[in-house]
Amino acid sequence: ERVIISQTSSPEWITYFAVPQDTLLKLVIIPMSLASTLYPVVSARWGMPEGAAFSRRIYHDSVRYAYYVLLPAVFVGVVFSGDILRLWLGDAFAARSGDVFAMVAFGVLFHALAQLPNTLILGSGRPHITARLLLVELLPYVGLCYWFTSMWGVKGAALAWLIRVVLETAYLFIRVRTLWEGSDTIIAYAYLWKGAALLLCCGLPVLGARYLGIGTIASVAVMAGFVVVYALSLWFVVFARDDRGRLLGVFRPAGT
Repeated sequence: ERVIISQTSSPEWITYFAVPQDTLLKLVIIPMSLASTLYPVVSARWGMPEGAAFSRRIYHDSVRYAYYVLLPAVFVGVVFSGDILRLWLGDAFAARSGDVFAMVAFGVLFHALAQLPNTLILGSGRPHITARLLLVELLPYVGLCYWFTSMWGVKGAALAWLIRVVLETAYLFIRVRTLWEGSDTIIAYAYLWKGAALLLCCGLPVLGARYLGIGTIASVAVMAGFVVVYALSLWFVVFARDDRGRLLGVFRPAGT
């Protein structure tokens, strides 16, 4: 993307794309920390009796927890992109990069979650699936990125990147489901709709406040309130008792 931006616009515009992308891609550390545990579990147990079922359960737990944690961060990034950049880098930068920040934030949700089905694919001994995907998409993506960037500048580059990561993620999830899970496991993905419903309920007042045109300081307060309400609702409404016990167990000292 950055090479194409420098060719179609000017090198100074790379900054307006690189800063949001480099900043927001740090959120990928959340699923990658889970993937670092998922990979050895899958690679060691996949060929054992009941190992595949155990691996799928760990996989779904990893996707579910990463999804719930990423949702509020992405929502804040999309809705308050201009305010975040304005506080951080000033009005001029926010005017040029605000939309890019919002599109990249939305795309990071998909890109981050894609690390987990990709880990399951690699751990189960099918790396060619990901390799073929990357090879097939290379030339179409370069063409799409060049076209969009030529028309809309850095916003076009961000849109092309967003389209690519959404399609990549959809493909990886579909491949995992068709290869190892079957069509009867749609219920296993119910957490996706629960998370979306929770985000909608908690986020509607935030969207209302944004529609009223609140100031930057008030936006910070609204962001903080949204995160607190989302976290409490997630803990007490969405998470089952087993989930709460499992998460609390992470913070208990060993042997207690």
